[in-house]
This record gives sequence, C-alpha cells and structure tokens, in this order.
Amino acid sequence: MAKKIILVILGNVIIGLGVGLSVYCNLGIDPSTTFFTGVNNQLNLGLGNCITLGNAFLFIPMFIVERKTIHLGTFVNMFAIGYIVQYSSAFFIQTLPVLSFPIRLLVTCCAILTVCIGCGLYLSCEMGQAPWDSVAHLININFPKIKYSTGRMVQDIIALFLGYLMGATLGIASIIFAFFLGPGIHFFKTNFQKLFFAKES
Repeated sequence: MAKKIILVILGNVIIGLGVGLSVYCNLGIDPSTTFFTGVNNQLNLGLGNCITLGNAFLFIPMFIVERKTIHLGTFVNMFAIGYIVQYSSAFFIQTLPVLSFPIRLLVTCCAILTVCIGCGLYLSCEMGQAPWDSVAHLININFPKIKYSTGRMVQDIIALFLGYLMGATLGIASIIFAFFLGPGIHFFKTNFQKLFFAKES
C-alpha cells in the first residue's frame, strides 16, 4: 500500500512537471490544459483553479456512474495537478533561458514523454484516476469495443478544439499530445504494472 501511495503522488508530480515544461517551451500543450486554458481565458480565475474546478465538475458523473474508480489518485490529481502545472511552468519560464526552436522541439518531446510516464505510473497503481482521465475509461467500460487509447484520443482532440474556440493557442505539441497521449499512457501503464506489481497479481 505504501508503495502505491508513493507512486501515485510521484506520478502526479511528474505529470505536472511535464505539462509545466511544455508550457515553458511554448509549442503547444496537452489537450486538457489547452481546454482549461481556454476556460481560464473566459473566466480569468487562474489556470490552477480552472483545472481543479473542471475536474471537480467531471467528478460528478464519475461518482454517479463508476464510483469504484474513485480512490486516492482521484483526489491527488484533482486537487494538486493544476497548481503543480501553474507554478512549475512559471518557475521554468522565469529561470530557464530562451531556447532555439530545435531545442524547444526536443524538450517538448521530452515533456510529452514525461506526461505519458507520469500518467502511466499513477494509473498502474489502480488507486483511482483523475476525473479527466476517467472519461475515456468510462467510455471503454460502457463500450468495450472502443479501446481506452482510442477513446482518449477522441477526447483529447475534442478538448483541443474546444480550447481553441475559447482562445487557447495550439501548436505542434498540441497535435502530438492529442494523437500519442492515449497510446503512450496505455504503454507505460501496462509496463509499470508488470514492473512494480507483477508479483501481486
């Protein structure tokens, strides 16, 4: 149990730092942050607050439809991830140098990989999932023929579109996130489960 708690917290910190790094590179951000950036453009509540409130809203159908997916990871992500993104991105922007485009692209790819690793790590513990992550999971449960990675890809593309309509800026990283986040999360989740929890199954 202690190992799972540590990995859940660590995974969410890694996600937040990865997203913060992609914000610093300014080549586009992940779909959920793009969406909530758009929401923040409309409401001006602060990105951390918008992410937290948005996840709290998505928590309602999660609680109604698939209550068993709610656990520690749900609340760690719901209440922490937005502020990790907000403050880590501000730190990176204020302290790291301005990079050339090729270096920014390379760092952005590393940021995307980091987010996939963080998501896969905390989800591998099976101690709940974020309300945002639960959308594709609930689709997979209710429509088994639709894979999690496919549902997540569709969810991410819609989030990018809505975020753009609300004034969020899209970039090359936004597209990469939309198409590779779902498969990347699935890959790392599967392998982390084998690495950390194979003996427990």
